[in-house]
Amino acid sequence: MFKEVQKSLVDYGKILKKAWHSTWHHKSLWLFAVLAGGINSGVIFNDLVRSTWRLDSTDAWSSTIILQSVQGLDWLMRYVQELLAQGTIRIIGSFTLLVIAVGLFLFLAVVGQQLLVTGISHHTRRKRILAFSQIVKELRHMHFWQLLSINLLMHLVLAILILALAFPLTALLGAAPDLEGLIYFAFYVVLVPLVFMIHALGLFSIIYAIRHNASFHEIITRSWKMLSNHWLAAFELAVILFFVNVIVAAVGFALSLLTTVPLGIIAFASTAGGSTYYALGIALLGLLALFIFTLIISGAMITFNYSAWVHLLERSERSAIMPALEHGFTRVRNFFVN
Repeated sequence: MFKEVQKSLVDYGKILKKAWHSTWHHKSLWLFAVLAGGINSGVIFNDLVRSTWRLDSTDAWSSTIILQSVQGLDWLMRYVQELLAQGTIRIIGSFTLLVIAVGLFLFLAVVGQQLLVTGISHHTRRKRILAFSQIVKELRHMHFWQLLSINLLMHLVLAILILALAFPLTALLGAAPDLEGLIYFAFYVVLVPLVFMIHALGLFSIIYAIRHNASFHEIITRSWKMLSNHWLAAFELAVILFFVNVIVAAVGFALSLLTTVPLGIIAFASTAGGSTYYALGIALLGLLALFIFTLIISGAMITFNYSAWVHLLERSERSAIMPALEHGFTRVRNFFVN
């Protein structure tokens, strides 16, 4: 069994190696990755973790559950309350600016997503590294409305799903606090496969929409067929990518501390010595360095995530990957049957 599992891990290792090769040799994609990350980072379980870690026991029909479950909704509600307290003209002006900002954000995110996947696909299929200007030319074949529809539909379904399960979760936590661990375990057993299915289907659909000039129905159908045939391999890759991103984030945080803490000490010492402007300059320099460092790490990791999914689809279209869990289940079943 261990040899078969090792072979599966080697297959995933090849996918991750190719993904890193595409990422490192295609640094011009990192900018597009930062834009694409605003709407989809390529890490399937991120939304699940961000949406559920704040849930706590409360009234089963409390509005608090909605605010906890849907990311950004609490901020939006506070903004609307502050907006309604203003005059009519300021309400219209602020609402107009908000619509423009959201529209611009979605436009840049979808454009970044298309250019990112296009650059990765060229490198994967044709072994070509496109220059920045060549990638931008791909905007002539833009699939904006398809990509926007897929992304919004995916996030809407995920929000509804998490919200629908959050009500019984919080009610059970309030009714049986002694069984908190068991309740959370049951919650995630139900939620994780559903979140994976929706998010993976969305990612596959995004890649197929960019690579193939097909209708929305054909894209969803083809993506569902691919997910149905290779769901376990996709699930294992999703878990691997999640932990890779967690480790990189932890290392990146530690490295940022090595830079910002010494600068903070110098700035504090400068303030104590009366050099306020010097301390302010150091603080701004530290913030700028941290911002640039965060953008570089984020761009590289999002490019890596998307590359891994593109390489998985490429590999699955040629020959199936035998998932490690399937090897293990098969051996256990044969052991008891025989």
